[in-house]
Amino acid sequence: MSKRDILDEILAKKERIGHRELRAAAGLLKIKESLEDGRPDPLSRSLSVVAIVSCVEVATRDAIALLIDSGTPYVERLPDLLKGESRFSVDIVRAFQDRRVSLGEFVAHLLPVSSLPQITGYFDVLLGESIRHVLGSLRIASGYYAADDATADQVRPLVVPDVEAMMRGLAAAFAARHVVAHEAGFDEVSEDDIRSYLAQAVFFDNAIYEYIRQETDPTTYHAVWAETLEASVQATESANRVKELYGYLHDALESGHYGRPESNNAALLQTAQTAFDRYIAAEIDFQLALRTPISGHASRNIETYVEKKLSDERADLLRESLNDSVGWVELVKLRGGV
Repeated sequence: MSKRDILDEILAKKERIGHRELRAAAGLLKIKESLEDGRPDPLSRSLSVVAIVSCVEVATRDAIALLIDSGTPYVERLPDLLKGESRFSVDIVRAFQDRRVSLGEFVAHLLPVSSLPQITGYFDVLLGESIRHVLGSLRIASGYYAADDATADQVRPLVVPDVEAMMRGLAAAFAARHVVAHEAGFDEVSEDDIRSYLAQAVFFDNAIYEYIRQETDPTTYHAVWAETLEASVQATESANRVKELYGYLHDALESGHYGRPESNNAALLQTAQTAFDRYIAAEIDFQLALRTPISGHASRNIETYVEKKLSDERADLLRESLNDSVGWVELVKLRGGV
């Protein structure tokens, strides 16, 4: 077996990829867009699992490289991270000198990231504390607040609303990837599973890069990234509200206690909701196409703006429908309130 040429591997990878800070985010966006095209079959769902986990792995390697290349205190923690691993050669040292390869890129390339315990272990060492605590307490930065402003915590939302839910989702995604890739269990993953894994992967990618910006260079892209993250959180909240209201109304209509017995209102509502989901995806595609070429934060801001605007309008209509068909008093009795 021929000996691995680490330098050639790293240089070849750099030729294939774009800006390392956006790779995982771009990949996750493509996965989300593919899910909006229709109901994926078992094989498509399986490929989506593999793709989601790949994006988490990419986000991990790129974040590790960025942290190490930022210098102190992360460089000083390298001995604990590498644990005696050393593959430095004359060619590698020369590549460092002429800046073809950075130290961070070299280290990130060496580390295996095929499991969640590996990933969290690396970050625990690099960050100097538990990544669960770091990301669980991380709040969206804002140009209106100083980084050390104690009052900011009262108004700035968390980047990750529930860090334990995020970790459970990521662990489930890695487990599903193993079943799909090594056991050909293509029927083991549902569409709801895919959407859940995707949501938690997006939280992870957003959070780890927000941490890097706040800790290593809080002035670079600070306001733009803060606006993007805040818009993303708001859009997610609006979309979740639509799902919640849809669930209340669908359950009420399906119970048969509301509306005419011969009506098929629950099925009609489901058809309308499916059409709405497709409409959001199509409208995002249209708005992005109008502004091509566009990428990065600008494309994310457009996507979140459209999703929030349309979701808010849909939520208002669902509330009206609930009031007209069920009534709020009855709804409180039925589901405990909205």
